[in-house]
Amino acid sequence: MGYVNSIGETVIEPRDWLACPFVGNLARVRVREGWRFIDQTGQFVIPPQDFDYIHDFSEGLARVMVDHRYGYIDQQEQLIIPPQFDYAHDFSEGLASVRMNRLFGYIDRSGQVVIPPCFHAACDFRQGLARVVNNSKWRFINRMGESIISPKCSFARDFSEGFAAVEKHERWGFIDRTGQLVIPLQFDEAWDFSEGLARIRVGQKWGYVDSEGDLRISPQFDRARDFTEGVAAVEIQGRWGYINSTGEIVIPSQFHNGESFSEGLAQVTLRSNAALAYIDQTGKVIATGYCGFWGNVVGTSFMQLSEVGSGFLYKTGVVAFLFWYGLVPCWRAWQRFTKSNAQNAKRQSSEVDAA
Repeated sequence: MGYVNSIGETVIEPRDWLACPFVGNLARVRVREGWRFIDQTGQFVIPPQDFDYIHDFSEGLARVMVDHRYGYIDQQEQLIIPPQFDYAHDFSEGLASVRMNRLFGYIDRSGQVVIPPCFHAACDFRQGLARVVNNSKWRFINRMGESIISPKCSFARDFSEGFAAVEKHERWGFIDRTGQLVIPLQFDEAWDFSEGLARIRVGQKWGYVDSEGDLRISPQFDRARDFTEGVAAVEIQGRWGYINSTGEIVIPSQFHNGESFSEGLAQVTLRSNAALAYIDQTGKVIATGYCGFWGNVVGTSFMQLSEVGSGFLYKTGVVAFLFWYGLVPCWRAWQRFTKSNAQNAKRQSSEVDAA
């Protein structure tokens, strides 16, 4: 697996490892000796440790698993909180949800239990509140563990931009931070607010509402994603394109699939040859590969290469490609990928010179 940047240049040559997304300046890689961290030059930055598994850093700490118990390390890979929990989540807003004796509670960065384990499920803190559930009843608690909002609903999503989507009797609406239902239960599905708009589904079509509950973009799309960097991916009759916040199509519907933009790039699947590509906000193809199917992995874009393996589009603007299904690089596929990008760059340069 190796890494290329947002214009297709190789920045870390393929090596005998399994790589994960960069978080900040570090990325996890799985080598023969175990899990390690590398920097953006591809150098190992933390000495090897005997962990069964490590997760990405969040707020300066990373989850580790040893003998099926979870603890936390810092960026010097020192054990800050020894492995002792049945399960653990990342730190968010200074607290982490952990499971002890089948119940969830919360710890602080020192490992001290600040909210005793008493929940059947407990989510991350978002905007000062966390979703918890007992006996299939959802509610929101504050950092003291006090129940702040107890919406009478079947399901609730996290707060985003001051609102949370809630569902009751298969109808969705939104509550504010006081628990007041401010957008009535009227949609067949609803998701988080992002950049002032929330995706909603009416029947089989998707549109967007604003924080007042007004339809800003009427339901007309077969599928849709959240707004990021001023645009949203939408599907029209089996083809994906991008719209702006007024609903105007800014990148025509032409792709097999379209993901959200991150740091100026979005992952798409080309209709012509089912190749994975990365485009800028003008729709210009920046880099291409060969893919079979795609999915989402912890906030990054993931693709499964039909011939050679898999790859990621990282939020740092770095793309990593895993060749083959283990840790053995497929050099021919890598050379084809880099050759294709070099030819594209040369052709674009010739077009500029001719102009």
